[in-house]
Amino acid sequence: LELHGVSNPNKFGQRSLCGATRPPPSGLPSAHVPLRRVIMSLSVRTLLLIVRLILLEYKVLFVSSSASFLTAASEAFAHLLLFPLSWGHVYSPLIRSKEYLGLPPPWLYGSLRSVLCGSG
Repeated sequence: LELHGVSNPNKFGQRSLCGATRPPPSGLPSAHVPLRRVIMSLSVRTLLLIVRLILLEYKVLFVSSSASFLTAASEAFAHLLLFPLSWGHVYSPLIRSKEYLGLPPPWLYGSLRSVLCGSG
């Protein structure tokens, strides 16, 4: 996980592990996803569990029959609901094959139910 912002290079010209800048003028990152739909679809317990798994850098897989919901949920958790943190690891809101699930953690994926059941 990374803090939002740009880190400065250290004396060796490499990026430092942590850096921060001011949040955007609006105070929050902009969202072009239906965040309300995601929040209303999940219980508070489930929302907190997902945030916990992401913060602990576990493998997280969203499964749905709706590609628009997968994209919204993935974007919400990767960028909006973690603010001022953001997901800095492997991320794909819509994978097309079960083969991606074998990659080492941490990752955050979304998958259509038909892909996991082998009918898509």
